[in-house]
Amino acid sequence: MKATATVFGVVAMVLALASAATANVIPFSENFEAGYNAASLDGQNGWATVAWAGTSMDVGSTAGKGPSWGATTLGNAGWIANSKSHGSTFGAGDHLILSADYYAAVGARGLVDVEKPGGSFGQYIMMEVLNDCGGDTGIRMEVQGSGGYAATADWTAAVTAQWYHLQLDWTVGDDAVYTVWDASNAQVFQGTVNTSTLITSADAAAMSVVAIGAAGAAGSAAAIDNISLVPEPSSVVLLAIGLLGLLCYAWRKRK
Repeated sequence: MKATATVFGVVAMVLALASAATANVIPFSENFEAGYNAASLDGQNGWATVAWAGTSMDVGSTAGKGPSWGATTLGNAGWIANSKSHGSTFGAGDHLILSADYYAAVGARGLVDVEKPGGSFGQYIMMEVLNDCGGDTGIRMEVQGSGGYAATADWTAAVTAQWYHLQLDWTVGDDAVYTVWDASNAQVFQGTVNTSTLITSADAAAMSVVAIGAAGAAGSAAAIDNISLVPEPSSVVLLAIGLLGLLCYAWRKRK
């Protein structure tokens, strides 16, 4: 009986450790499936307009672009961006994945990022895809933090008018990895950006919103859908799960 109590005590400790390892990050997701009007995302479901120079934000069903999407139609050469709190604080070692689907319309660029609130762009990690926007076509990653600014890009990527899946894989304190897949699920690009030295722990703790945006020439359109920011199990959690399995095995042997 004493051995059993000891086993369960260790199991409880392991589970507590696993829980603490992911306590900092709260999952965020948005699929724009209901509750939005065609005028603007501003004030809807927690979204706030941080920049506005286009004419409309249409969230709904559009032929050829899927059953649900957030679309930005630019009536002039402008910029539209919205942000929403993901309710999290990031600590050292937290592992998270930011992803989104983006329709790369001709003449536009679309982005998704995690940043400090207020639209000041003081601390942020941003991914964007450009399709002949101002003469630029390619995939770009940009980071700004207390440690400075950096950007990496692939201007050889053959971006066309189709859906792309963007993913930022970041462990706080390490460099971020960004990957892009096309509509056929083929990987078209993967690169890294220097977040390990540019984004400090204080920066990470302040980056509590997700932002989406689009820019381009008059009449161009871009679509963003299925945004998510979710934690991934850290090495501590995986170790805890493995240890829990060994403890359960030892307990069964004792019985």
